[in-house]
Amino acid sequence: MGEHGPLMPGEVFAGYTIERVLGVGGMGTVYAAAHPRLPRRIALKVLHPALAEDDDARARFEKEADHAARLEHPNIVAVYDRGREGDRLWIAMQYVEGTDAATAAEGGPLDPARAVHIITETAKALDYAHEAGVLHRDVKPANILLEHPRPGHPGDPGRVLLADFGIAKALEHTQHLTKTGMLVASLQYAAPEQFANIPLDARTDVYSLGCTLFRLLTGQQPYPGSTLAQLMAGHLNSPIPRPTAVRAGLPPGFDAVIARAMAKDREDRYPSCGALAAAAQHALGPPQADIPTLVREEPETDRSHPPGPPTPGPSTRRQEETTVRRTELPPEPDQVAQQQIETWAGAGRPDSAQPPLGPPISDRPREHPPHAGRHRAPWWRRPVTPIVAVVVVALCAVGYTLWRGQDTDDRAAQNPGMVFDGMYDAAYQVQATYGGDYSGESEFTARWAVRTHCPAATGACVTSVTATRPDDPSGSPPSQFVMDYSDGTWSGVRELPAIGCQDPATGAPLQDVPSWDSRTLTLDGPQPDGHSLTGTKVEYRGNPCARRYEVGITLRRTGDVDPAIPLTPPTEIAPIGPTSPGAALTGTYNYITTPAVVPPGGGDRGPETLTGRFRTHCLRTGDRCASVFITDANPEGRMHLYADGQWIWTFTAAPRSCLNKPEDPRTTSVNYRTTLFRTGAGEGPAQKLAGRWVETFHGDCPTTYESTVDVTRTGD
Repeated sequence: MGEHGPLMPGEVFAGYTIERVLGVGGMGTVYAAAHPRLPRRIALKVLHPALAEDDDARARFEKEADHAARLEHPNIVAVYDRGREGDRLWIAMQYVEGTDAATAAEGGPLDPARAVHIITETAKALDYAHEAGVLHRDVKPANILLEHPRPGHPGDPGRVLLADFGIAKALEHTQHLTKTGMLVASLQYAAPEQFANIPLDARTDVYSLGCTLFRLLTGQQPYPGSTLAQLMAGHLNSPIPRPTAVRAGLPPGFDAVIARAMAKDREDRYPSCGALAAAAQHALGPPQADIPTLVREEPETDRSHPPGPPTPGPSTRRQEETTVRRTELPPEPDQVAQQQIETWAGAGRPDSAQPPLGPPISDRPREHPPHAGRHRAPWWRRPVTPIVAVVVVALCAVGYTLWRGQDTDDRAAQNPGMVFDGMYDAAYQVQATYGGDYSGESEFTARWAVRTHCPAATGACVTSVTATRPDDPSGSPPSQFVMDYSDGTWSGVRELPAIGCQDPATGAPLQDVPSWDSRTLTLDGPQPDGHSLTGTKVEYRGNPCARRYEVGITLRRTGDVDPAIPLTPPTEIAPIGPTSPGAALTGTYNYITTPAVVPPGGGDRGPETLTGRFRTHCLRTGDRCASVFITDANPEGRMHLYADGQWIWTFTAAPRSCLNKPEDPRTTSVNYRTTLFRTGAGEGPAQKLAGRWVETFHGDCPTTYESTVDVTRTGD
């Protein structure tokens, strides 16, 4: 294209042949490109033309290449070359075939063992760089690349590589943020000291790595917000979030790990990234020998028992040449982290200050005492006038919001949704199970602590719930969720942690499967001992271990909320988002699959027509949905996950013989993937969808079948 336009496939730039765009960032565009002389694909980063005219940006880009080129480590993306082509600067880097941790986490929280493995490998890279005198200063999931596992190596998790030392500065040259530093930092993962003109050190990267661990474990950012003021207020003043309060079933030791890694004062953080990784491994516990067929059968507890951490395969790039600092593993959480956790108990504080599902807007907890012999005040209590001014403005806006919330509570007193508030005895009864044997209890009980907020006398309300069961192990986190009230019904949908499953024939572990649940409740009316509600909870599992459980729920109010139970104030829960486009897939449909590509010897395959109904459940954010296609032949349903305008149903089946005959010694595993798009516009239910189904055979008999898919609505 033009002199300053984007590079196009086939174009030669600095001797490299452009293949495609890999990504666009704050400094430039990254392309996949072919090396001019070697049979090698590289990642070519080119500075944006507008930024190339800026002396500071140009100097920073050149230093990026120099700093990164000094670092040779199996967990760091290698730099091959750099230069200038006309008015553009470029850097040639190692190409990694895979994805990044941010993309991997977009589908929800990662398995804890997988998350800890990623953090451990990243920590090796960071500690090595710190020994070389280089800070990263932009540690975040998007800069952690995850290489695809090597074909034919079961159990190989693929390498983890840290990319983009683009804002790193050699410690011996720079001790403070530059005027452009915050423009290139990712504020969602930035340490508190990065918001002030104070020296940085390796513990800045420790904080960002802790934020990254929180993101991978929970699927959420540590501190929500999209503006500088919001993110500053979170990192500087909000209580450190507890991962177990966001994701039920996590080992409780992760709370202590995050509390120390994300300490506001860096003196209280882990001394190195390796120490953080060791503590995370300790919190995870020893690797588990077995993965049950369905790890979590109890319908209400939301607890999963993750498999042990994957076994790293040997490095295919180079032998480990660097000595990484080893840290003794503490037998118990450190005292500082424990003190931080104790502040969350809110001794003597009102119920509204209990630990939240996510970080609250205000109500900063009391600070833990400084280390013995340290008499200076924490840095955020020292004068930093420009920072304080911005934070005060942000907190004043928050205070006005909370004051307005109290005012609207009075006006909402007559809203029917307000009646759902207090302590409730919950009785559950399993009504139907599909897709496999159910090993849980058919009847069980729980206690619900419920708080509801209605912003007006009519209309929608939001309800915060904490559920506990009498047989919960001591110290285990409760189940916490949100429900929304509208038109006489409370409803709530959750995307739960993925669940491991086994091949029913061999017992071999298969892939983790997606898991969702949906609740609906309606008010029965007053009873002699308090009003009651009834409803249904439906829980779904994805293929290859598809399941569907339907459970009846009866709630009876017993009194006011117990202040000892942690409960997120409903005023701090984000408003429900707009109706998701994914919700349009509902009703009865004909699902027609027509072969399009059949390999030689693939046999005769004709069109297949299924008739069934789609049940769709969307998160309150509106960005993701689970659309389950239920037929008479498959009452457990096929779970199609909606995101970014498309529905995807995918899974890998258990290994089998190539010809599906026991006497055939060859084996294959088959991946199935259907992608659907809505065709045509309009309000209401989707009338037509179209897409493609791909069946890919791996192993000893690789081949691919492809079919077109047409889905047509026939009724409600």
